[in-house]
Formats: sequence, structure tokens, C-alpha cells
Amino acid sequence: MLATHLTDVLIKELPWNKARLNCFGILLVAVIRFRTVNLVKLAAEASNDAIEGSLYRRFQNFFLRFSMPVDDIGRLVLSKLPKPSEGWTLAVDRTNWKFGKTHINILAFAVLVGKVAIPVSWIVLPQKTKRGNSNFRDRKAVMKRVLKIISASDIHVLTIRG
Repeated sequence: MLATHLTDVLIKELPWNKARLNCFGILLVAVIRFRTVNLVKLAAEASNDAIEGSLYRRFQNFFLRFSMPVDDIGRLVLSKLPKPSEGWTLAVDRTNWKFGKTHINILAFAVLVGKVAIPVSWIVLPQKTKRGNSNFRDRKAVMKRVLKIISASDIHVLTIRG
């Protein structure tokens, strides 16, 4: 099973509880396979040995009881990508998602691999920000986190989407 293989990889890479890593592996595979982030649909589609309701509760608990360390995810992503000889090209961008009537603004730093930007660090901007725009303090905070997982000498260029 793909989720089991992914869990084995995650166990080697992330310092998290094994049960949490197993749940994360199932979630990742299900999101990619079924192209949704709806936990009800994911649980219904991904359940085989587990009872659907039980899997749904596991997914809920994963998000309710675990504050995912973004730096761990960034390190994992970078460890699986070949570093370009000239260094990483980083892109800074803000994205806006809507959850009901709530706007969720995310400021992300991503590495460019070909034409794909893969996020390695991000923050959710406070609701009070004007139209979701980030300020210097926000950008500096994320950049500090990026520099914990990528050496400054390994950054070739930083681009900002305007």
C-alpha cells in the first residue's frame, strides 16, 4: 500500500509520533489520489481496513490536536529535491483562500523546481491585515524560518510575485 510506504519514509524523516505519521501518510496519499481536502470524502474513499467513521475521527484529531511544525515539512521537502548547482531559487507569494466567509491569507516562501513552486515555509496572516497584504515584519518572520532550513549561501535568487 502506498500510504504504508510513505509512512516508512516519513518515519525516517520526521521526529513525530508513529501513529501521527501513519495518519499523515494516509491523508497525503488520499488528498493526492482523490483530489479533495474534504475529510468526510477522504475518509470514505481511503477507508479499507479502518471503519470510515474511525478514520474520519483520526483525520479530525490530527488537525485538532497537532500543531504541525512547518520547519519539519520544509526540511522534508528540501531533502527530497535535488539542489540546483547554482543554489535555490526562492519565490515569495501570498495566497488567499476562503473558508465560508472567512478569508485565510497565507504568505509563503517556495523553492522553484522547473515551473513549479513548492512551499517550504509559510505563515497565516492575521485577519486584521489590509486585504491580506503582508508587511515587513511578516516577511522577515518567514524569511528567518527559511534561513533555519536553507543556508543563505545556498540561495541563488529571491523573487517576489507582484
